[in-house]
Amino acid sequence: MMSIEEAINAYPGRLLALDLGSTTGWCFQNPFLANHGGTRRFDRKRGDNLAMRFVSFRAWLQELYQVYHFDVVVYESAGHHAGANDAHVFGGFEAALHEFCMQKTHATNGYDRPELAITTHPSTAIKKFAVPRELGGGRASKDRMVEMCRCRLGIVPQTHDEADARFLLCLELADKTAWALPAVESQTSK
Repeated sequence: MMSIEEAINAYPGRLLALDLGSTTGWCFQNPFLANHGGTRRFDRKRGDNLAMRFVSFRAWLQELYQVYHFDVVVYESAGHHAGANDAHVFGGFEAALHEFCMQKTHATNGYDRPELAITTHPSTAIKKFAVPRELGGGRASKDRMVEMCRCRLGIVPQTHDEADARFLLCLELADKTAWALPAVESQTSK
């Protein structure tokens, strides 16, 4: 079986995974390194313009880009949201992400092409990948995703958003290489 290091080397780019939202989970390149992921909050403060959280998000993306020089972004696509406000907020983050990636362009043979590739995976696919069917699979709870992150990756995430981002990165690596996620340890509770 391929090691995580071999999978990272085989992957065609430097990968940033994002679980978009007011609390955005993120992970860069290696899901097993604690300092390569976390969460960032983008709350709207009292008196802020509606767009301020998205301006802050774009600035944060630029900071990550300057540090990590990623060239592929994978994010969790929206299946459904609890309410209209959540859907609008997600759409704002998604639009800001696409705008950021499209602005990072360079000329190739007279044509501008995106420098940053974007790909998505639905939340159910991430959960099915991370959690065995007998423990919830595609319907896994947020707590179960955190537990699986601890058991399968050896990382205690700050929030379920970080756990989702770490498994999103794992899914993308597994999708494009011959790497497989480590098995669930037997002490996992049902």
